[in-house]
Amino acid sequence: MVASSPFSRGACLGVGCALWLSWLALHVVGDPTLPKRPTPFGFLGECREGWLLSPDGTCSPCPAGTAAQTIHGYNAYTPPGYATGIRCIPCQPGWYSGQNATQCQQCPYGTISPPGSPNCTACAPGEFQPVLGGNVCQTCRPGTYSASGARTCTLCAPGQIQPLPGQTSCNNCSRNFYMGDPGGTWCRRCPLGYVSEPGSDRCTPCNPGTYRDANMTYCQPCAQGYFAPIAGMPRCEPCPSGWYQDDPGTLGCKACTPGWTSTPASTGCWPCAAGRYADQAGMPTCVPCKPGQFGPSGGLSLCVDCAPGNFSDWVWSGLPYQSWPATQLSQCTRCPAGQHQGDPGKSYCVDCPQGYFSGTGDAQCAACPAGTSSGVASTACTPCPVGYQAPGEGTFVCQGCRQGYYNPTPGTPECLPCPAGSYGYFAQSYCIGCPKGWFTPFDGVSRCTMCRAGTYANSAVNATHCKLCPSGYISNPASATLSECIPCPVNTYQPKPGNTTCLPCPPGTSTCQIASARCTDLPCPPAPPTPPPRPPSPPPTTPPPSPP
Repeated sequence: MVASSPFSRGACLGVGCALWLSWLALHVVGDPTLPKRPTPFGFLGECREGWLLSPDGTCSPCPAGTAAQTIHGYNAYTPPGYATGIRCIPCQPGWYSGQNATQCQQCPYGTISPPGSPNCTACAPGEFQPVLGGNVCQTCRPGTYSASGARTCTLCAPGQIQPLPGQTSCNNCSRNFYMGDPGGTWCRRCPLGYVSEPGSDRCTPCNPGTYRDANMTYCQPCAQGYFAPIAGMPRCEPCPSGWYQDDPGTLGCKACTPGWTSTPASTGCWPCAAGRYADQAGMPTCVPCKPGQFGPSGGLSLCVDCAPGNFSDWVWSGLPYQSWPATQLSQCTRCPAGQHQGDPGKSYCVDCPQGYFSGTGDAQCAACPAGTSSGVASTACTPCPVGYQAPGEGTFVCQGCRQGYYNPTPGTPECLPCPAGSYGYFAQSYCIGCPKGWFTPFDGVSRCTMCRAGTYANSAVNATHCKLCPSGYISNPASATLSECIPCPVNTYQPKPGNTTCLPCPPGTSTCQIASARCTDLPCPPAPPTPPPRPPSPPPTTPPPSPP
């Protein structure tokens, strides 16, 4: 109803209203089916609600999409140029009406309508309309979809996505991709070691013994030599050194038995080389035999001690153990001559001490026999030289023959005493005869003794004792022969042997010749001519002193 209507029920005011009523009375007949109401100019026609009173006086229904407007319940025609009166008004956007409608209805959810629409149109798939009386369909955002006439968009279910707006359905995530939340716009990639079926909302870990890497679609069993101990492995782990695996798709590896080993990712084990051992199962490497031991063959769990007289001693040079000479580990070395080793399992040999010797591989050193000697680490004993002796076994230094002894033969255990009449210096190979006027009465004398005055030696050399000068003679020290005893001159005498002076004859007595043992009172026969005097003998040569 228009508020500025120029008339009201039962009254009409103003010139305009009067003219309008005059015109209306002349032209409007009205619906004969409705009662007539008296007016100042006749009767005012009435039409049912939803009908329009036409200028020709007939009632006609408002077309679909419009609604009749009434003034106090009376239908009337609104002349051109007037804003008031009775008319059919088009429904506004989002509203609609059927024929004979007295008012427009709101379009339901999921539909829209333009102005003056007789019906509502459903939103297209991929769109939605969330309010009553809506006039614009909205596009579904990514991660949602809709069918025709949707009030709201539906979230994509877990395992599905929709990256584009305005879509009618969602897409399944591809194999090995997933989406765990509703309304997803992109699928997440399964981590390595996990898989999924198309349209999955989660990933499933590969079972123990299997794996999946970036180049694989499905979980695959581990190859021989590898293992996967837990679920969800992106790769299989190689069996470590000392372990192996000859089956595919396993959770663990098998340990090599003692005496055997392996490299990483092995499908089997092999025996330790000679000279090496593995004393436990699963050892990553075969260990070289310890010093003093050796490995005579392969596959040993323990090495063998070197026997007495042998040793094993390797020195690490910084090279891998595979580079060490096998002979250093697979066999022991015999002790060299001059050394020995009496205990098993040793890494060294010991030098023979002085007075002992050994051959190659000897467990013990042997004592040098009497008459020989040796230094440290000797391979043989050396005979003592002449003038030296070694009276017992195990002598490391030959001893020089002491004074008065000698040794004429090399290697003779003991020195011999110099015989009486001779003497010897230190470390002599022979004895020296006593010079004239000297003597040695015993064996093993280190120096000769000078004959005392009144005596003489009975030979020029090697005298064993001195003899007394006879009566009538005297002698100086070191006389070598009887002729070197001095006869007493005439008128002197010496009645006793072995004296050093001649005695004068008592008065009244005399000696008729030299070398008299007594004087006489008898007259002497005529004396023969006196020979010229004999020159005195030179003093004897004193032998050099013996060395201390």
